[in-house]
Amino acid sequence: MSKHLPRLVLLLAAATVLFPFLALMSAALQPQSNLAPGLDFPSDPHWENFKTAWTTAGFGSLLKSSALIALGVVPIALVLATLAGYGLATMRIKAKGPLFALFMVGMALPYEAIVIPLYYDLRSLGLLNSYWAVILPLIGLFMPFGVFWMRAHFESLPRELTEAAAVDGAGSWRTLTRVLLPTARPAARIAAAEGLAALVAVADPDPARRGALAAEFGIPDDRVFADWRDLAALPRLADAVIVATPDRLHADPAVAFADLGYALLLEKPMAPTEHEARRIVDAAVRNDVLFAVCHVLRYTPYSVTLKRLIDTGRIGDVVSVEHLEPVGWWHQAHSYVRGQWAVEAESSSMLLAKSCHDIDWLGHLVGRPVARVSSFGGLHHFRTENKPAGAGDRCVTCPVERTAPTPRPASTSASSATRFTSSGRSAC
Repeated sequence: MSKHLPRLVLLLAAATVLFPFLALMSAALQPQSNLAPGLDFPSDPHWENFKTAWTTAGFGSLLKSSALIALGVVPIALVLATLAGYGLATMRIKAKGPLFALFMVGMALPYEAIVIPLYYDLRSLGLLNSYWAVILPLIGLFMPFGVFWMRAHFESLPRELTEAAAVDGAGSWRTLTRVLLPTARPAARIAAAEGLAALVAVADPDPARRGALAAEFGIPDDRVFADWRDLAALPRLADAVIVATPDRLHADPAVAFADLGYALLLEKPMAPTEHEARRIVDAAVRNDVLFAVCHVLRYTPYSVTLKRLIDTGRIGDVVSVEHLEPVGWWHQAHSYVRGQWAVEAESSSMLLAKSCHDIDWLGHLVGRPVARVSSFGGLHHFRTENKPAGAGDRCVTCPVERTAPTPRPASTSASSATRFTSSGRSAC
């Protein structure tokens, strides 16, 4: 009985919520002579009442107005709030503090206090009885919170992102549109926004990231942790856990959370050693939990199409595959020379970190498991003896950065190319 009591309470609560809606539906279907039917559902429901109400109240015109206002307010307010938040978070502005404080005052200002002055302003501009008389005030009303939100997001991002963009020659606009904005809606935010999932806890050693995530998703303080071990010490709180620790710290949290019954979504690569990879797989199998690694290339539209062409024999039997995955010069410098993957002993090998998704993709397309993988190379250019005289530790503060040559091979590209050699034809 105690097991089913919470469900009975929830069903009772749902029934109380549905009761007013049932009463409204019953009243809507009654003849005009019966105005207080309660829950007495009519034997001859008048469905034409809805048509009459729609035309009498002019719902079509009202919906059109709402759509036009929303289409005017949301894009403009979003663009302006993004630009203002970006400027306040990343640019050196003398009056940045007072300007941001002014926006915060706008959040506390009652809208009713400015209605009358706003009316006279709009009248002087000749905007009364127009959509702009509604759109412009709503844009201004949205701005304080929008700027606050976007500023908080941009400030929570690692400074290395903007520094790397500056070193690569990106201006403010390119940094915003190509580097920072793509981070604004990762999968967790999309899932939460669309009601597909809810974030109930976070563990992150960085207090800024930890606090920002907790504030964004309303995570209570007792579920915000600086160490994943503190979260793993509690009973299971959710259906699944996302493990996004550095490469060499994947195995322990993955195994611990699998033992607690969590489904696992693991950042690639799964682990830098075979032993750790097997530990994770054994834990997932032992506890019978769903386990996935973030290899996403096989799910892209072009991969689905290519897989279908191969499986149907459209290009013949695949004999060999020549696949090229170049590393952009900026990616090489900022990830594998001085970034998180600069030292293999502290992260993982370059082949594993950069190309494990390519290996997964090729195995998926060909339909056969990978039998053997080899890697070879050497450190040639980025060596101590090649360091320019007087160079600093960071490019953005280096005194010789403006004059030092930057290796930018013309043949290096951020894209990849694949050639499938088949019996009788080949395709790129």
